[in-house]
Amino acid sequence: MKNWQNSRSRTAALLLVLLTGAAQGASLPPADLDALGLPPVTDPTAPPPLPPDLWQDTSRQTLAQFLQRLPRDIPSVPLRSLARRLMTVEADLPPGPPIQPSDAGALLGARLIALAQWGDGPAVDAILARVPSRRLTQEDLIRAQVLRSFTSGQPEDACARQDQRQGPDDGFWLGVRIACLLIRDQAREAAALLKQTRDQTALNPLLSMLAERLGSTKSLADLPWPEGQPISVPSAVVLRSYGLIPPKAETLDGMGAGFALLADAPTVPAAQRLPVAEAAALRGALPLAVLDRLYREVGAGHDRAAAHVALLRATQPPQQVVALADALMSAQRAGLLPLAAKLYAPLLRALPVLPGAVPQASIITRALLLGDTPRLAAPWVSLLRRAAEKDAGARADLPRLAILARLAFGEEAALLDTPLLQDWAETPPAPDPALMSLVFAAFDGLEEPLPPYAWDFLAAPTHRTGESFADAAGWLRLRAAALAGRVGEVAALSLILSDGNTPKPGEALRLNALTAALRYAGLEDTARALALESIIQAGL
Repeated sequence: MKNWQNSRSRTAALLLVLLTGAAQGASLPPADLDALGLPPVTDPTAPPPLPPDLWQDTSRQTLAQFLQRLPRDIPSVPLRSLARRLMTVEADLPPGPPIQPSDAGALLGARLIALAQWGDGPAVDAILARVPSRRLTQEDLIRAQVLRSFTSGQPEDACARQDQRQGPDDGFWLGVRIACLLIRDQAREAAALLKQTRDQTALNPLLSMLAERLGSTKSLADLPWPEGQPISVPSAVVLRSYGLIPPKAETLDGMGAGFALLADAPTVPAAQRLPVAEAAALRGALPLAVLDRLYREVGAGHDRAAAHVALLRATQPPQQVVALADALMSAQRAGLLPLAAKLYAPLLRALPVLPGAVPQASIITRALLLGDTPRLAAPWVSLLRRAAEKDAGARADLPRLAILARLAFGEEAALLDTPLLQDWAETPPAPDPALMSLVFAAFDGLEEPLPPYAWDFLAAPTHRTGESFADAAGWLRLRAAALAGRVGEVAALSLILSDGNTPKPGEALRLNALTAALRYAGLEDTARALALESIIQAGL
């Protein structure tokens, strides 16, 4: 009886714990390890979470192929948001066992590796915290933990995991071994290991160059930087350790996490770190507070830093409006307006619309449209409309802003008593044909009204984009997946086919295909945000 009572007490206690957890909104991890993600969070300013059944008509093999093909770098803010939602959603996976018994957890590991490379360490930590400890030894999960240790500033933990590992080395583990030898001041051993490696094609070229040069007696002053080579996480760890940043590193095919590591290199001057810090912050891999600190540290010697410092010194709304517009214009000239929209979002939301702020209204409106609260742009548009009779600049910009508003809000913006697409296209001086093509393609992809001659314009020999589609089958599959409502496939293929980049002038057909597919799949928020980013960045 005593045992029975103890058992009953334990059962009651367990039931109480479960009920308490349910009452507090806690959720138990799914039985399928590969389905693990983060519970949805209610955020009125964020895009809606992806549906849990987004992979219902996709095989596990196809899903695994998609995860392997995801871009390492996602500079586009809307696509970056979509990627994070796709990688963190706790979704029902297609029925059936893993491809191989040892593959249980491989899909989760691939998602965590992508998040770690993109620089989303908090999401990696939050998901790993939900994985049962006995399951953390799966190969892909170990790789994700190694990358996370590197990106969180704990390279000794990453190297310890590598030391404990047994088995043959592939390109990933060989890169980790070389990086660990280099940061442990064992450069000769790293160079010797590199020479012993018969097939070096799987190694990051930048890491190979570092091992070869650091293991020799040659000076670091004239490093032969490989042109156009990506900055992997292990190579970024080594660069940071030696206080090195490649020339124009921010323009390379990097990873958000790699940029963030270089931005925090303690022995590199702040002015040299600032461009990679902006690249990391644009990708959401660096806290905005760190970028703010770097701007203040660099100060007057840099255009954007000087504008940032001037804005911080402005204390009254009239001065803040002028300083904010200057900072936004400085960012726009560098192609970083989406970053500035994030950095200055609190001020953009709080700043009053002043009657004398007509010269600044256009750039502030565009920054608000790119941010999390685009509807706050409406009072600034109204300010420009009231000033249009006397202000030529406001009058000229209204058609462009009406186009952007229509892309942002659809039919709601049609209530604006402002000329739209046809007036803009026909008012001299004629807009750039590449920009017109982007605008027409975005309107068509979102099924917004087009002038009757739009496709005649696009078909004219002088206006054709000349785009080539290396993966034509992939684009056709994107369209088929969208028409069938396969949300997961549309999200993954949009990231893969765009390579994480915002369509530029000359890539109108890409923008059209992406916006149309995203819209048909129910991801209209991403479609409209991508169209806005593309067209504002193109100069509208």
